[in-house]
Amino acid sequence: MEDYIFVYPAIFEPEDGTINVYFPDVSGALTWGQNEKKAIKYGKEALALGLEHYVEQEEPFPNATPSREVKITGDQYVQLIEVDLTKYMKKHSKSIRKDVTLPSYMATIVKDHGDSLSAILQEAITKKYGL
Repeated sequence: MEDYIFVYPAIFEPEDGTINVYFPDVSGALTWGQNEKKAIKYGKEALALGLEHYVEQEEPFPNATPSREVKITGDQYVQLIEVDLTKYMKKHSKSIRKDVTLPSYMATIVKDHGDSLSAILQEAITKKYGL
C-alpha cells in the first residue's frame, strides 16, 4: 500500500455552541466538535473513514476542491484537513478471510514447521510493501 496522505477542504459551521464539519468532496464525511480543536480532531477521523470507503469499494479517490473555490455562506469557514489514510487503516483495520493458491509443498513446509500461513503471508506483505 502506498502512502495515502490527503488534504481536503472542510467546511466548518458554528451552530449553537458547537462546530459542524463536513467535506464537500467526500460523501458521508461529516462530524462536529464542541470547539475548533475537537472539530479538527473529529474531522480527521471523519475524513479518514470517508476515504476508507473508497478503498473498500475499489473506487478512485475524489479530487479535492481548491479551498478558495469552496462555496460557503454565513458564518461558515474553510479549514484544510490532512489525514494519513495508511496510518489510520493500520490502526483501525479488521482482519478479512482470503483464499490463496500456492504449491502444496509450500503448505506442507509451513505446517511441518508449526507456522501459521496467515502470519507468514502478513510478514511477507509487510516486508514487500514496507508497511
